Amino acid sequence: MAYYDDGENSFIKRYGNNPIIKNEGQLPYYEKRSEEYPDIGEQLDDLFKQGAFSEEMTARIQAVKDRYAKESADEHAARKSAYEEATAAAQAAEEARLAEEETQRLADKLRMEEEALAEWRAAHPGE
Repeated sequence: MAYYDDGENSFIKRYGNNPIIKNEGQLPYYEKRSEEYPDIGEQLDDLFKQGAFSEEMTARIQAVKDRYAKESADEHAARKSAYEEATAAAQAAEEARLAEEETQRLADKLRMEEEALAEWRAAHPGE
């Protein structure tokens, strides 16, 4: 959020739909600054690229960057799509396995009921 100071009257200016709150000295400088500084990750990445870190820290950061190489948006989309396809295939296979188990369970139940009925008929002929 951006702040501004100009005089004693308190009001809110707008930039599009976003309010710009009049500070009037109510917020300390560090709170105003923290809202406008670049993200800490951006700051650290810039320091790394400028060579501001020790050799040890640079080596540690570079090892991570090498292990997880930056990918293009297309590469990320392709990897995500492949993951989603594999997940969907695994889910379909699991659903098919569960359906087969249920089919087998029902077939076993029907066979047992038919056997019980056949035994009952053998024990009670003519009924």
